[in-house]
Amino acid sequence: MDRAPDISDTAFITCYFRSLDPELSRDPLASLWVDSAVARLGDKFRHEVIENDPVNIQLRCRYWVEALERFQAAHGEVSLVNLGAGFSMYPFLPCLRETSLSLEVDQSHVVAFKRARLAEFARDGRVPAVRHLAHRALDFEREPFEALLDEELAKLGRDRPTFFLLEGFFYYLSPPVSDRLWGWLRSACTAGDRIGMIHLPQEIRESAAYRRTQRFLQEDCGYDGEAIVYHEREYFSSEGLEVLDQSSHVGLARRYGVSEDHTNDNTFNEHFLLLEAGDGP
Repeated sequence: MDRAPDISDTAFITCYFRSLDPELSRDPLASLWVDSAVARLGDKFRHEVIENDPVNIQLRCRYWVEALERFQAAHGEVSLVNLGAGFSMYPFLPCLRETSLSLEVDQSHVVAFKRARLAEFARDGRVPAVRHLAHRALDFEREPFEALLDEELAKLGRDRPTFFLLEGFFYYLSPPVSDRLWGWLRSACTAGDRIGMIHLPQEIRESAAYRRTQRFLQEDCGYDGEAIVYHEREYFSSEGLEVLDQSSHVGLARRYGVSEDHTNDNTFNEHFLLLEAGDGP
């Protein structure tokens, strides 16, 4: 992290928080991305911004691990397309078989760093050397991503169900770009595909924890916290997409019996949405 602050620094913080309780997060590999600088930034966030965020991030990871497990169990051979993948390690976790296909998309500097580190981890025996994992560097705000993603999907192959994951990423996109990406997702999905989505509703603007997060993003990550985009649940209503599950950090804390003290005011309360494409238009 010997560079200028960047919004991708939140991906390092995410790994740090997951690594604090790998049993809860179900991610024993998150610690591979943590060094002393990452730990200092993460500690600043949890001590000065949101105290309960580590458990929120751990539950977020667990939620998607379990969603991928169910998807794998339902279909056997599957693909994962992770947009804004950061340093998540789902292709290497037991939730996906070794024969699963994965495509990870993120900014060029994130992809370059991750590919180099994964090669290092493989040489050291810390991750399997052979996985069906492709990377694509992409700037959603500046590139014609629809055609590029179509190209990558064609390389991946569409002969198996695909899980499209957008984890802590969609609300950083500008409104025109998020609209285009949602349109692309709807058109890309075929019967049996699933979309795992995190979004922020307008109500989060009233949260003290959220306002502190905005300041942290501005001061420590070089991102204008006022640029975050809000979407209500209804935005994602679409003919041919069935809602399989929906929750939030507050809801997950109660669902997993971790805490009854989470509120919208003391939590960066991301909302979770799991959708499945049917045979309709």
